[in-house]
Amino acid sequence: MQSSLSHEIAEADTNKETCNAIQNILKLMKFNDTKYGSSSSGIQTLEARLKKITSEGQWETFLHTAGNVSVPLRKRSGAKMSVQPTSIARRSQNITKGSKSLPSGRPAKCESGIKKRKRNLGSNVNANLPNAKSHGRGH
Repeated sequence: MQSSLSHEIAEADTNKETCNAIQNILKLMKFNDTKYGSSSSGIQTLEARLKKITSEGQWETFLHTAGNVSVPLRKRSGAKMSVQPTSIARRSQNITKGSKSLPSGRPAKCESGIKKRKRNLGSNVNANLPNAKSHGRGH
């Protein structure tokens, strides 16, 4: 009996502390809003992040990280292609290490392109280089 009563008292105290902390947070937010002002885009972003919370775990993460990246605004399914980890490990250095698609389009001027190897067996033997294949790079 004694332990359950002390447990209820401790729980009530933590609830009061939590309520006080939330009230303090709201006061600080209002104070900062009046002192510094708030952009409508920032308020809308915060509101969108709060609306996306659907579980207790997401709420706890939001509280601990101040909503930094804990609750994404939208799901970006097309950003990454799922690839097996062993295939990522086998990739060469000039290809991205992550499971992202390769950059496309014309390369920048400052970027020096990779020089193709000549497809001349005699000159490659003399230069002690492997002969070039008709497709791909470096194999």
